[in-house]
Amino acid sequence: MFTQQVFRKGRALPVIQSFLFALLGLTAFPLAAQTAKGSWLIGGNAYARYEADAGPKGWNTNMNPTVGCFLGKNFALGLGVPLAFSSRKNTGNGGMVAFIDGQQAEISRTAQLETGLALFIRGYIGGGRFRPFLQAQPGFSRQVYKTEFRTILERRFSQTSAAISGGPGLAYFISDYVALEALVSAVYNDDAPRFPPTSIGLYFGLQFHLPKK
Repeated sequence: MFTQQVFRKGRALPVIQSFLFALLGLTAFPLAAQTAKGSWLIGGNAYARYEADAGPKGWNTNMNPTVGCFLGKNFALGLGVPLAFSSRKNTGNGGMVAFIDGQQAEISRTAQLETGLALFIRGYIGGGRFRPFLQAQPGFSRQVYKTEFRTILERRFSQTSAAISGGPGLAYFISDYVALEALVSAVYNDDAPRFPPTSIGLYFGLQFHLPKK
């Protein structure tokens, strides 16, 4: 009864119409336009791993915020800020030792903080909800190390190195503007050139796609 009266007076109909038009506006963004030339990509990915072997135990975490612009269809170029932190504690069962001034010293704890700046390059394949991509990030990183010993004072040192990371990934667009993604990324540093790479991990992330104005 009340609903019928409201509709007769014309009060609810404009509100419902406005809601429907707004909903259509949100869903009218074409799926292909997500990676079209001129669109923007803002987001990042991360992974964390806890190592609990018989020896040292600790955390290893990596984060990679990124921002990029699509210079062409399915091709984005931008900047990334790789961040990493790791910590290890000697449980007494592993060989965490170092030589200081020619003498062997037992390590009780280590920590490493890494920050960097890298070129963000990504190419998507296809145009569906599930979209594979390839990513590469050449750049530089600075590592700061802190080591605590059982018998002597702690030691700190830092270094800067060139690095490149990248690998294949898969994005799933849960909406026209938001994508969940998984990325298998390998990292190579110039201070330790070898194969297999310095590190490799499975990253999970979230990306926001902003359409061209």
